[in-house]
Amino acid sequence: MFYRYFFALIFLMIVAFVCSKRVRAQTPDYPVEGQMCPTFSLQKVEYYKKKSASLTDFSGKWLILYFWADGCPAAVQGFKRMNEIQSTFSDRLQVMLIANNDERNKNTRQLYEKFRKQYNYRLSIAYDESLFRRFVGKAAIPHVVILRPDGIVHAVTFVDISFSQSIADLLAGKQVEFQPKSNAYNAQIKPFFYRNKPLRIDGNGGESTDFLYRSLLSKADTNYHYSLTRTLREQISHGQFQVMGASLLDLYKYAYLGTIRWGMGDSLYHLLSPKVEVEIQSLNSIDSCRIFGKGCYDYSLIVPKEKATEDFVMQFMQKDLMNYFGYEATVEVREMPYWKLVVGDPNKLKYANDAKDSVYLDHATLKIFSGKPRHLLSTIDVYNATDALLDSTGITRNIRIDIDGDLSNLEHVRKEIRKNGLNLVRDLLPMKVLVLRDMPH
Repeated sequence: MFYRYFFALIFLMIVAFVCSKRVRAQTPDYPVEGQMCPTFSLQKVEYYKKKSASLTDFSGKWLILYFWADGCPAAVQGFKRMNEIQSTFSDRLQVMLIANNDERNKNTRQLYEKFRKQYNYRLSIAYDESLFRRFVGKAAIPHVVILRPDGIVHAVTFVDISFSQSIADLLAGKQVEFQPKSNAYNAQIKPFFYRNKPLRIDGNGGESTDFLYRSLLSKADTNYHYSLTRTLREQISHGQFQVMGASLLDLYKYAYLGTIRWGMGDSLYHLLSPKVEVEIQSLNSIDSCRIFGKGCYDYSLIVPKEKATEDFVMQFMQKDLMNYFGYEATVEVREMPYWKLVVGDPNKLKYANDAKDSVYLDHATLKIFSGKPRHLLSTIDVYNATDALLDSTGITRNIRIDIDGDLSNLEHVRKEIRKNGLNLVRDLLPMKVLVLRDMPH
C-alpha cells in the first residue's frame, strides 16, 4: 500500500514538473510589446544608485533599455541622444545602457569611459552579456526596449531621427507609435502602419489596391491631359468612375444628372437645361474648365462591382460633393431661356431642289447649307455652348442658306440667317435644371 501511494506521488510530481516547463515555454523570455516585461536582474551596474538592479527597482518610472556593443558606431553615436533624454526627463524616466561585454566585446567599458569623460555623459550602464543575449539575441544594434512605469513593454524599437521628440510626446501623454524592430525571437514581425501617412499609399498598411471603397478628390494635375466622359454610365461597369480636369459644375452634373453634355439628338435635349443655375456666393470657385486652370479637379470613385449601378454611384458622388464643398444641389423644373428658330421673312426663304442634306464647311465658316432647319440648328449647336435651340419654323422641306462668317459667333450667325428669311429669338420653356446654392444656416 505504501509503495502505491509513493509511486502515485512521484507520478503527480512529474506531471506538475512537465506542466510548469510547458507554461514557461509558452511565456516569452524576452520583451513583447503590450505584455509585462520578463523579470531580469542587472549585474555590474555603474553610475546608478545600486550596483545591481531588477525590474522592480524601476517601478513608477519610464525605463529605456539601450542595448549596444563596441563594434557598432551607430550604437555609440546614440549615447548623445540618450544623455539628452535622461537629462531632460530625469524625474520621470530612467535610461539604462546595457553593454555586451562578451569575449568579442572586451573594450566596451574602456570605450564608454572615454566618451563619458569627454562629453560628460551622466548615463547609468550595466555590463551584462546574459541579459543582452536574452533580450536581443542576434538582432542588430542599437536595440531599444521602452517600458512603461508599470513594467509593460511599450515598444521594441530602434533610434531614429525623431526618437527624442517621440519620447517627449510620450511623456506628455500623447499617442506615440514607434516603428517596431525585430529581434532574434520575433524576426517575422508584421509590417508597421504609420497613422500620420495615408492608408494604402506607398505600402502603408497594405497594397494600394487593398480596399473595398475609395473616393479621391484633388486639384487637377496639369501634367496630364484632361479626361472627361460624356456620361457617368460609360465607366461604371468595372466599379469605378474617374475624371481628370473636371470643373466643379462637371462633378455636380455627373452626380445629379449622370451626364455633362447632351446634343440635339439626345432625348434629354428639350427636357434638361444645359446650364447650371448657380446661387452661391463664392462664384470664383465655379469655372468652366474647358482647359486646365484654376478651379479644376481630378476625381476618382471606386466601389464594389456588384454595387456599381448608375443610381448608386450618383448617390455616392452626391454625398462626396456635399462633404467636399458643402453646397446644396437640387434638380428643379424652371422656366429656362432657349433659342427658337422661326421664319422671319418668308420672301427671303430659299428652298433647295436637291433631295439630300448637305453642309459645306470651311473650318468654322458655313459657306452653303442645304438641309432641314433642325440640321442647321444642330450645326450651330456644335460651335456654340449656348442655351437649347429648338425649331419652330414648321418647315419640312430642305432649305438653302448662305452664311459668310464665324459659326462660333452666335450674334453673327443670327444676323446671317436673317438675310435668309429665318431668325433666332429668345423664349422660355419649362425644363429641368440643376441648381447649386449655399447651404441654409
